[in-house]
Amino acid sequence: MSSVIKANNERRSALGLFGLLVGAIALAGGTTTPQEADAAAPPDTVKQAGALNTGGTSFYDGFGRQDEGLSFLEYIAYNTSNRINTYNGQENPAFKNPNIDSFVTLHQFSYTTNWQPLGGFFAFSAAIPTINFSTEFGTPGAALHPNSYGIGDSTWGPIWQSRPVLNDAGRAVFSYRFQLQMISPTGSFASSRNLNQSAEYWIINPYVAFTVLPLENWEISARIHYTDNMSSDKFSSPPNIKGLIYEEGQAGNNTFANFASSYKVYEGLSLGVNGFYLKQLNDDTTNGIKVPNSKQQYLFVGPGARFELNKANFANFNVYLPEIHDNISSGPRFNLMLVHRF
Repeated sequence: MSSVIKANNERRSALGLFGLLVGAIALAGGTTTPQEADAAAPPDTVKQAGALNTGGTSFYDGFGRQDEGLSFLEYIAYNTSNRINTYNGQENPAFKNPNIDSFVTLHQFSYTTNWQPLGGFFAFSAAIPTINFSTEFGTPGAALHPNSYGIGDSTWGPIWQSRPVLNDAGRAVFSYRFQLQMISPTGSFASSRNLNQSAEYWIINPYVAFTVLPLENWEISARIHYTDNMSSDKFSSPPNIKGLIYEEGQAGNNTFANFASSYKVYEGLSLGVNGFYLKQLNDDTTNGIKVPNSKQQYLFVGPGARFELNKANFANFNVYLPEIHDNISSGPRFNLMLVHRF
């Protein structure tokens, strides 16, 4: 181990909201086997945060409120994982019959003002989740110990929503939105636990969302994020290595996108497909030293549906199944988004 690396007993985790089972399983059992690890490299102590909106939003995402008022959005997600993977997507042999479940409820308020800069609408949103973990692992083998129930990290920021772009017939064909989104480390964290609700670091996470309607009943939507992760001096159960002091760690930056397309089959019901893809752009670091083979990449896709009671009340339901799963845990995910406009 490099003599440059120093040690203390602080610990850290990186699990939060929608990426709960996708984010940071690696740091507790390692997704790199001892044979693959570089003997001079530090352990991977800080992984991608779970508070990223991977799959939380989907259909008609580029459209937003066009008048002043308060909106309430409730997200309910159930994630289950029965496999933990290495950097090349292979199953990690350190874990025997893993089973990791999380149940997430996210409460979001968004207020649209009467200020209309650049011909659009200015708004502000804030959200906070509650998260419950449960785990089971076979023996012999490694195990992850969760911080079972707690509040997750808060997400907030200003929004600019466009007016819909109309074609010559007066039909809406395009709409988009920007948000300068921040994620604050306000959630529960226990240094003795492998899986925590909080990432314990700040994140700058701007996005652009848009929807295109090629036909009146057919929409294509996407939300594209860039994630700039700050460093952290808190760690969750790092390996005890003689002479190693953990000063700080930093997850590599990433970009990810939610994407969806649906067709209205009946009044108030649209059926479609949805997915999300994340690619980490640079390696994680521990004490400023790059950790080899620490980049994450994953792709989830599945069916979905949209239900509209009226313009003020609607819901999206999504199923996500793993297709690419490098350096993450994987399994099916289920998401329900409920929207009410006051």
